[in-house]
Amino acid sequence: MADLPPTSKKLTFTTSLDDWMVFVEYTMKSSARHREAIFAWQWFFAIACGAIVAYIFADVSREVGLGAGALALAVVAASYPRFTRRRALAASRKEMSKKKLLPLYSSERTLEISDGGLRSDSVAGSQLLRWGFVEAVAETSTHAFILLPARSGFVIPKLGMDPEILQAFLSDLRARLQLPV
Repeated sequence: MADLPPTSKKLTFTTSLDDWMVFVEYTMKSSARHREAIFAWQWFFAIACGAIVAYIFADVSREVGLGAGALALAVVAASYPRFTRRRALAASRKEMSKKKLLPLYSSERTLEISDGGLRSDSVAGSQLLRWGFVEAVAETSTHAFILLPARSGFVIPKLGMDPEILQAFLSDLRARLQLPV
């Protein structure tokens, strides 16, 4: 493998709790398993609520019962994904905000590309992740994500970072993982 430029082998950045919340939201949106689970429960609750409302209003008239049931089904089906997303994000923020964990999420981190894997150094300690555990690299307009198994990984805020250094680092990372650039 060709030698990588020294500027792209190491990246140091500082994250905040808000950066990690963006990561949690991104992993929820990009997880097929999460979407499938939401879809199943969304329609279970929507049909159940629609049926209950239709039953309650059936005494008025059949048309009113069916209309009310259909309206309840539509409201629950439309609102359930947003409701569960907000609940999951609130629970994640509460967990990450614990005094013991907050320094892990609001700290400086250094990621280094090596032949053996991706090394992470932070207040929590040092860790070497073998290349087989790095699943993907993704980007939004404000963050870059290095995705690991079980919806874990690293978030890199783009704000205040030299875009050329970040892109060189991510390109090197993708090359190691043999991902499209």
